[in-house]
Amino acid sequence: LGITYIRLFKGLRFNYERWDVNPANRIVMDRAGFYIRDLDLSRDNQSISVASKEEMANTPFEILIRNFRLANITRMISQDTVLADGILNAQANIDLHDSFPEMNARLTIDQLKVYNQDIGKLKITAQNETAQTYHADIQLTGKGNDVALSGAYYLAPREGNDFDFNLDMNPLSLKSVQGLAFGAIKNSDGALS
Repeated sequence: LGITYIRLFKGLRFNYERWDVNPANRIVMDRAGFYIRDLDLSRDNQSISVASKEEMANTPFEILIRNFRLANITRMISQDTVLADGILNAQANIDLHDSFPEMNARLTIDQLKVYNQDIGKLKITAQNETAQTYHADIQLTGKGNDVALSGAYYLAPREGNDFDFNLDMNPLSLKSVQGLAFGAIKNSDGALS
């Protein structure tokens, strides 16, 4: 009947650390699409879960990420330098229905560091209600930062523009810019506003 099952087995590792895997996990694919069941990964207080709302092809699914350390990924890229770290919590609902993919997501990264420079807390909400427009609200707070970016990205430009965003900097710490510049700026002081 053309059904394919994909499963993760115990022994999964992120950056050489073993994660627990729900043995009932599976991604089921057929000609109509796919659904995800019991895809749960965990280590200590960190977890990643993905599950479809129903066990039927192309039903909406939810992704939940709790207390995930970004260094689990960035240390795989660079062992000697931590490119980025922080604690990621996220929830995303995704619906891949026929007319257009619909997404509604919220994520927070607490204690965000880039190149060992404290950046603060990053919050992002993003959603699309139409096939052509994605809305996002992004906030960076703490460690001398109070920055907000809010607006829309258009897949088909409106009035010649792909983006319509408002940036509010009250202020942006130059120490944060130093971290975000990946080492190109050093010994900075002050703020942009």
